[in-house]
Amino acid sequence: MKGNIRIRKKIVKVDAYSIEGRRDKMELKHDLIAIEKPLNIYVNNVYYTTIFHLPGLECELATGHLFSDGVINEAGDIQACNEASDNTIHFTVPRKVGFLKTSTELDELNNLIFRSTEDVVKISATVIFKAFDTLYASAKIFSRTGSAHAASLSNYNGRAVAFAEDVSRHNAVDKAIGIVILQNSLNAVFLALTGRLSLSIVRKAARAGIQVVASRGATTDAALKLAKQCGITLLGFVRGDKMSIYSHPERIISDK
Repeated sequence: MKGNIRIRKKIVKVDAYSIEGRRDKMELKHDLIAIEKPLNIYVNNVYYTTIFHLPGLECELATGHLFSDGVINEAGDIQACNEASDNTIHFTVPRKVGFLKTSTELDELNNLIFRSTEDVVKISATVIFKAFDTLYASAKIFSRTGSAHAASLSNYNGRAVAFAEDVSRHNAVDKAIGIVILQNSLNAVFLALTGRLSLSIVRKAARAGIQVVASRGATTDAALKLAKQCGITLLGFVRGDKMSIYSHPERIISDK
């Protein structure tokens, strides 16, 4: 099954007024902002959820989201994926959907299947820093609007196997995971992203068997607790040539 390859408008130009310093004078200018649209997801003809997202990669986004929620475990679980319109997508799966949305996130953790991280790999700190350089260079929507997050999945050598942008950091991660699921290549070990490391983000990584999760932002205590539980190396404040390692530091190889 192939993902969505249609080109969709992602940026719009709008009027805005600027004030510099303490001057009272307002000046008209034009800003570029990211477009945010709803995506309605149906599973087995039953409404599942609506996600507000940056247009593009709708099938990948929905696939990653359903995977993160435990509705599917692999591409083979998807019998059909049809876009009824620009904002509605229908999935057919071989079993009745368990609507995890009705429970709390902590309850959901007990119901999900996490992929094994037993084959521990080592990743060079230099590889991590270079991956973030590549992430920022690829984040065109962010560089033009400042209103998007970016996420990439890489192997232990730093070769990117998936990249995505979205107005939501959760969506960006789901899109990246959805890409590799649909390619039947769910073997990435390193997730790099621009947003805060929350419990939801680490949960998505744990579901995908990702061993290293890194961000330019901070982590929360719940995210760190889950990372330690699932054997994930959690990295925050990856900026320039510095980072903070919060869990399982044995995976990171210092180049000095």
